[in-house]
Amino acid sequence: MDTFMDKLAQKLTAQEMIKANSAADAEELNRLKAEVEGYKECLDKVQKLADEGVNRLENIQTNDESRKEFEAHVAETIAALKEDLNKELEAINDGTHKECVKVYRNVQAVLSEENKKQTESLTDEMDGINGKVSAAVVLSVVAMLCAAGGLAFQVLVYFHIL
Repeated sequence: MDTFMDKLAQKLTAQEMIKANSAADAEELNRLKAEVEGYKECLDKVQKLADEGVNRLENIQTNDESRKEFEAHVAETIAALKEDLNKELEAINDGTHKECVKVYRNVQAVLSEENKKQTESLTDEMDGINGKVSAAVVLSVVAMLCAAGGLAFQVLVYFHIL
């Protein structure tokens, strides 16, 4: 009964570890989703700036110098925003990869532990079964010898030797 309770407690511990890892993953996923929403807002702002730039460009077309200055400013702003966005996306990818590796290692450790426990349990059960099988073989051999002796006795009686 104690081994059953120990096995049940060990399974609950492994399940609790998996649940805790899942909760941590969900929390990290929610954090990453919030960051993505922030980036979407940033992209919307960039789009608005681009639209404003197009409107200003249409207004400035009469003056070439002002237009050239404006285009250079817009190009610099867009390049800076793209660079910042790429850095942030790279950081998110790195964080996501690290979390996935942690989850993989935790699951691998739990599965390895459970496999070892099940192997030990099966080995113990097989040892018990082997003892029972050995006893059954001995009993079968004794029964076969008794049957052979009985057959020999009947043959001797049939031929009137005994």
